[in-house]
Amino acid sequence: AITAKFPEIRIHLTGCSPSAQRTSTGAFSRADIEFLLQHSHSMVDCYDIGLWNQVALLHACNVLLAPHTGFAFLASCVGTPWLALSGGDWPEYLFNHSPFYCILPRERGYPYLGKGRYTKCKKPTILRGQIPPFTPANIRRKIPEILEAIPLLLDRNFTYPEALNMHRANIRRLGLDERKFNLEAF
Repeated sequence: AITAKFPEIRIHLTGCSPSAQRTSTGAFSRADIEFLLQHSHSMVDCYDIGLWNQVALLHACNVLLAPHTGFAFLASCVGTPWLALSGGDWPEYLFNHSPFYCILPRERGYPYLGKGRYTKCKKPTILRGQIPPFTPANIRRKIPEILEAIPLLLDRNFTYPEALNMHRANIRRLGLDERKFNLEAF
């Protein structure tokens, strides 16, 4: 849907293979990466190119589209707007005054704040995540919102205060508990 609406877009696939030096990594297999690359003319393989190379790439990108991960929080540290796929135990909370947009789940209990509400899939694949809001069906329902958020974040006149106001409005629109988002800290 993204490449159909924005045919000029280049998607850089980042990430790294599991390593004993990390606490946790949900890695793609090489076959998963090859599958993605074969099905998108816009995708560039930047997987396993090393952390500092990926940070430099992130700095050069116009937008990061990613779920809540440690790596995703680096986007605002290098001034790259983050289009966050929200839905895990905690809300996104570090934006470093960089523009952002959170695709929030339509689940009253979100954010779960460490309650471990997500369920493990028996056989995780690139098409089946471990956190319920990331199921393929739920992500498909969010595609129109993702497509609307991309031009906002590409617009260099879209500011952090505007992003924060929009975030507050989206939290209210979905009936989520604002107190769980700790918006005063922003």
